[in-house]
Amino acid sequence: VTDSVFTLTIPHGAQPKEKTYAYAVFPGKASTAMPNLANKMPFEIVANSAQQQAVWCESDKALGIVFHQPGQIQAAGWQVSADRACVLMLRFVGETRTLSAADPSAGNGTLNLTVKQDGEASRPITLTLPEGQMAGSSVHTTL
Repeated sequence: VTDSVFTLTIPHGAQPKEKTYAYAVFPGKASTAMPNLANKMPFEIVANSAQQQAVWCESDKALGIVFHQPGQIQAAGWQVSADRACVLMLRFVGETRTLSAADPSAGNGTLNLTVKQDGEASRPITLTLPEGQMAGSSVHTTL
């Protein structure tokens, strides 16, 4: 590590059970902007469970997904399944659909996905995740 690192903790109480919460990080935003952002979040939380978390940002046409274990999700016109824990970003860039994927635990090997957008057939996608010093970094593809 060559730069400053910080730790963010949120106290959960003495023995929380079956409790949920969500938070957002807004880099570069002034504290005075927080009340407006809190009242009108620029994204929608579409999943928030022990198995997966996902947000949809309409203005960016982006769906971010964290699979904590193999699973599937249906959100914002997408159906996505993954055969292992991973982090995904599906995004429209102009008319192009892009997919970025990573295993932040620095896992490597193969990631098998099935991706479907409303009105289209399912597409199997196999990605090879980086190894060595690049393990944990993202791979990108066009859909």
